[in-house]
Amino acid sequence: MPTAAPSCDGLSVTVGAPIAREWSGALLSAGSGTAIVHWCGPGVVAVEHIEIGEIGERVAYELDPSVCRLGPGESLRARVAGARDPGTASILVRGTTEDGRIVEARGEVISVDDPDRLAAMAACEACAGIWAPVGMSQTEACDCPTSDGGQRCLRQADCQAACILDGDELAPAGSGPSCAAGEELRRRVGHCHDRQLLFGCHSRIADITLECVRPGALRQRTTVCVD
Repeated sequence: MPTAAPSCDGLSVTVGAPIAREWSGALLSAGSGTAIVHWCGPGVVAVEHIEIGEIGERVAYELDPSVCRLGPGESLRARVAGARDPGTASILVRGTTEDGRIVEARGEVISVDDPDRLAAMAACEACAGIWAPVGMSQTEACDCPTSDGGQRCLRQADCQAACILDGDELAPAGSGPSCAAGEELRRRVGHCHDRQLLFGCHSRIADITLECVRPGALRQRTTVCVD
């Protein structure tokens, strides 16, 4: 539906606000915004073409001139896409007047980054983290360092991130069940991972484990792989 717009000379086009890219955490895509096309020349103009960008990266929209007709002082709104990367691109609108003249208007489309992504990247910088695509899904994420990396741990709760298994040690007397003759009470011990994210294959300690085993016996390790 035509809407009122400020006075101008002939055909004009404006894109009021910068268009933010859309970030899903894994993918970045061009956002969309609204272009306002205004006519203040004599008679009626049929708006039929809008294009954004330069050759090679140009997006074109063909409009129905029988529908997109503007009289003096009238405007129409058209949904247009921003760019995949932040920056400024040109926008061109073309129409035909009742007497067959081709009229054009030019303006700018400003594309900016997704504000949520910028906030996440700023928080990552504040924690001295590494911002990068991670895992097989290549999801963008921040990997902050932990403050307890390398510290001794007996369970997940001892660490900010994960407790990585190093081996076994004798458990303090009386800390668990009584063992049979020829066995000793042992517990698993590890170190705290130095990063918040943990990809790859690791043996972790979820909780304190106490077990009666024969000296020198090998204990089974459970390896968890995260990709």
